[in-house]
Amino acid sequence: MVDLTIGASSAKLTRRDLLRALAAVGAGLAMGACAAPQSQPTQPAKLADAPKAEIQPAETKAQAATQPATAAPATKGAVTVVFWGHNSQQSVDAYKANIPLFEKKYPSIKIDYQIKAGNEYAQLVLTAMAANNAPDVFRVGDWQILEYIRDKAVRPLAPEAFEAKDANEVLTKWFSPSFPKKFLVDNGLYAVPEDVAGLLLLANMDVLNEAGIDKFPDTVDKIIEAAKKGTKSESGRWVRSGFEWYYNHELWETEQFSHLIRTFGGSIYDQDAKLVMDKGDAALKALTYYFDTIFTWKVSNPAFALTFGQPTPTHFETANSVLHPAGSFKIPSIKNAGKIKKWDSGLWRTGPQDHVLAWAWSLGLSAASKVPLEASQWIAFLQSPEAVENRGKIGGAMAPVKDIEKTEFVKQTPALQNWVKLGASARYQDPYPSYPKVSKSIAKMMQSVAQSGVKPADALEQCFKELRAI
Repeated sequence: MVDLTIGASSAKLTRRDLLRALAAVGAGLAMGACAAPQSQPTQPAKLADAPKAEIQPAETKAQAATQPATAAPATKGAVTVVFWGHNSQQSVDAYKANIPLFEKKYPSIKIDYQIKAGNEYAQLVLTAMAANNAPDVFRVGDWQILEYIRDKAVRPLAPEAFEAKDANEVLTKWFSPSFPKKFLVDNGLYAVPEDVAGLLLLANMDVLNEAGIDKFPDTVDKIIEAAKKGTKSESGRWVRSGFEWYYNHELWETEQFSHLIRTFGGSIYDQDAKLVMDKGDAALKALTYYFDTIFTWKVSNPAFALTFGQPTPTHFETANSVLHPAGSFKIPSIKNAGKIKKWDSGLWRTGPQDHVLAWAWSLGLSAASKVPLEASQWIAFLQSPEAVENRGKIGGAMAPVKDIEKTEFVKQTPALQNWVKLGASARYQDPYPSYPKVSKSIAKMMQSVAQSGVKPADALEQCFKELRAI
């Protein structure tokens, strides 16, 4: 018997009940492998990007280990939980559908949902934390959670909100083995991954078949060949990209470069959040590949992408790009668009190493929250079958809920099956000492190459200077 309910009066659900509910709308899928626990940096950043202000500390490590859920009992009467999310329309629509369900289940708890700009989201959260004005619950990337734990800006979730005695029981009862273990520190569970995604290479097989390519391109050379054959112009006007990057969108540019440098054997930061991007030649090879897609192979055009707004995932959905490195969360929307009848997804190979970059948009509980139990109940509700159904149906979120890979939706969707298989080799993002500053530097580097034609070595040198100063 698996108990995925929250309130004391809720009914029990069997594993079969869970799978039936999830399969009804295709909520998502589990990652195939968990990230290795990451050590804590010896010289952590102290929310350096935000105005200096005292942050209300979380419990001590000893308290977090012994009583993370009893620090504040449920407030009597009406309680408001302030919740921040970024402005991805799919996420917004899914939250708006789930909030009434939660408030019906818990009439004494109200969710004050505040939507923040996606490009500025990380900085807005840091600023609010430093000003002691953080929301109770906020979306946080797995690449930032260790920074928040170190700076005592988040507190452990309340296990009883998940009807569990401790964090380990929460993991055992609710989630798949792919759960990122970096969230579990000193027996406290500091965040829950709400949707897990990674960069896949999407291929429009309709176009490739017309060009004489009958198989998904699975090597670097085949990808370049396919991109060349898929690129199309009419009377000197660019009408289809053979390869589509996310241009002029700093969050996605950082994800893309993180993937590129990993496939060439490097990374931006190591597990201690120390800069290693400036060591060796992996960064140069990665940026050179990016440069070549635009100026040497001429399969991608920044001006074409920019005319359609930012970001540009809809280009693939509307068959304006042939190859597209997109997050696996895009798979449901591509299916729903229905423009491409024959398409596939697989590993994006850019260098000598096979690599899948994964990230987990997660839900964290602010250390300053005055209602940690109610806030934890909101987080737990978003992992329940009914909420997961809405996220999958409306937002395309892929949650690491236990046994979700056995749902009929995954079985019937080849692209999602590919993601499950590729997840076995996935690695999560490096921890960043200051994600807002790092992402701005990486984005500026890639934009200088794509839009101004700056040579990779020169763009890298400027970026190195900025990263060393963080």
